Amino acid sequence: MTGFRRKQILIGCIAVVCALAVGLLASDLFHALDNTILTLMNRMRGESMVDSSIAVVYFNNNDIESLGGYPLKRSYYALVVKALKDLEVGAIGIDVGFSQTDERYPEYDNLLRTVMDGCIGVVLGGYFRKIDEIAETENTDSTLDESLFYGIGNDHWLRGSETHFPFLQLRVKANSIGHTNFSDNISMPVFVKYRNGWMPSFAFWGYVASCSDS
Repeated sequence: MTGFRRKQILIGCIAVVCALAVGLLASDLFHALDNTILTLMNRMRGESMVDSSIAVVYFNNNDIESLGGYPLKRSYYALVVKALKDLEVGAIGIDVGFSQTDERYPEYDNLLRTVMDGCIGVVLGGYFRKIDEIAETENTDSTLDESLFYGIGNDHWLRGSETHFPFLQLRVKANSIGHTNFSDNISMPVFVKYRNGWMPSFAFWGYVASCSDS
């Protein structure tokens, strides 16, 4: 290898190292600049009022342990729904997978169904194991047809497959159901194509409820 060739390789290596260093510094610089702009915008906007019309009931790990461990008995969900129902809330959204009946405590399934029966605005969440532009068309769940919208979208929307939604006997007691899937860009599609219709998102029903109250 000639001296000129070695000099070219050395210059190339130095250029690569410099480019990487500049890239890292620029990344940190833009990140700091973005945080600064966001902070200034928040200060200019001032404090925003918290929407007191929405309440989130959340069970953390300590709560679950104190109530007997995971999965929680569905009698607890029934108690929460009953309490919210007595408070005359406008809507109740339950983002918990009830895809199978509880073989250990079928009486708790019955209790939850009974409490939900006639309760206005109960929305249950479920999900598709996969959403993409080309989804499987075999082994679809026809019992979801009554929960779908029709004639509102096109074939370019994301499609769902491998459903995990609440079991039918519980689902029919709910006012509606919605998917909780996120797309690759971390956004929740308003609708996902399934069979011959479109499954609305869980958040969509929250929006509908807020509009009906306004």
